[in-house]
Amino acid sequence: MKSQRFGLSWYDVPPPVWIRVLLVLVSGALAWSAVGNVVDAYRGTLDYRAASVCDREGCVRPAVGEVLDRRTGERCTTSSSSGGTSGGTVTIGGAGPGMAGGAGGGTVTIGGTTAGGTTTTCTTYHQLRVGWQGDTSWLEVERRAYDEARPGDRAELRFWQGKAVRLEVRGHVSTYPPPTQSRLWPWMMVVWLALGLLLAGAVGMPPVFLLFGGFVWGLVGMFVAFVAGLLLLWSVSALFVFLGMLAAVLAVVGLHQRWILRPN
Repeated sequence: MKSQRFGLSWYDVPPPVWIRVLLVLVSGALAWSAVGNVVDAYRGTLDYRAASVCDREGCVRPAVGEVLDRRTGERCTTSSSSGGTSGGTVTIGGAGPGMAGGAGGGTVTIGGTTAGGTTTTCTTYHQLRVGWQGDTSWLEVERRAYDEARPGDRAELRFWQGKAVRLEVRGHVSTYPPPTQSRLWPWMMVVWLALGLLLAGAVGMPPVFLLFGGFVWGLVGMFVAFVAGLLLLWSVSALFVFLGMLAAVLAVVGLHQRWILRPN
């Protein structure tokens, strides 16, 4: 027989009312703050899309630079069934302005473990080092742009809020998200996690369900934040439809959870 004190003490019984209220208040405040940041990021992205290309405040500013160097390599992550994980970055080839047309030199950084079975996943990147007006930066480009670019080539750039959003070299154009768009998805993920805590406090979810459900909620949140971010930048109406469907699903789940936890 389970004891009255320890059989149903902390992991399978809804938390006290005061903890639930505190959880709802804190998570609600966090969600409200995160929504404000999402709105700011969305408005900033709209400002970028509506901005003209000119050399004034509030414009996408053009600049002319020069290709200084190039490099390619692989970003690898390795998971191990035992003995830990390993990972590393391999950088191949650099061409300086004084070098005759090509690749040479470079750095190779590899770290890892040998114990147990391992699975390695690698993605190849190509970057150009571009200089303009006394500043330099490594910018990622597609394979064809990397193959054709050479040190000394003209580089046409565009900047928004101090960050490069477009690069053109030898007719190959690469674009990069503005800073506000890069902040959109992380804040949407914060909103989702905060809503999960709010829902858990509202229905009185026991800790055992909260631990397991929190893990699943986080995984689902990555998908939801990604889809919601795309819909927000595409169509606000489509986003509201998606959120309405999501709210209906959450309501059904919440009612089902409440039915499970109802007193006998």
